[in-house]
Amino acid sequence: MVLVPAYHCRLGPSVHRSVGTSSATLVLISGRGAMAYVVLGREEAGRLVGGRLEIEARLEGATTAAS
Repeated sequence: MVLVPAYHCRLGPSVHRSVGTSSATLVLISGRGAMAYVVLGREEAGRLVGGRLEIEARLEGATTAAS
């Protein structure tokens, strides 16, 4: 939604070319995000990085270490 006007107004190509360029950019961004998700989570099966499962695990570790 932001890329099409940015490409069209700043760089000057036609609207159709700006839509295509925006779509290609989104494919590249999502592809890199998916690759990072796979690489970072490869050895952490069942663990949601930065999410609730990780926070709960840290809290459990802190309470057992303090006991």
